[in-house]
Amino acid sequence: FPSGHTSNAFVMATVLHHEFKDTNTFLAYSGYVFATTPGVMRVLNNYHWVSDVLVGAGIGILVTDLVYRFEPLKNWNPFSNEKISTIISPTYIDNTVGLYANIRF
Repeated sequence: FPSGHTSNAFVMATVLHHEFKDTNTFLAYSGYVFATTPGVMRVLNNYHWVSDVLVGAGIGILVTDLVYRFEPLKNWNPFSNEKISTIISPTYIDNTVGLYANIRF
């Protein structure tokens, strides 16, 4: 629980949907048709219950949608002034979790 095969198939179908929804709607939605095949086969071969397949499909779609929603934020820089250089990263040293910040101005 859940079906990893179905989850992976729906991740790929959702990526296909997001990439081609504006240019080719047939191609964008065709991925979902092919993504249902692993789920159906897992149930028919008694490897998973229907609920396992549905949750796997939901996880694949949800995670991919979240990645596409937050993707525009990766280029956001609140310190966009060219004279200021900022680096912030998490650290883990000697069993201690911390935050490293370096600001050059």
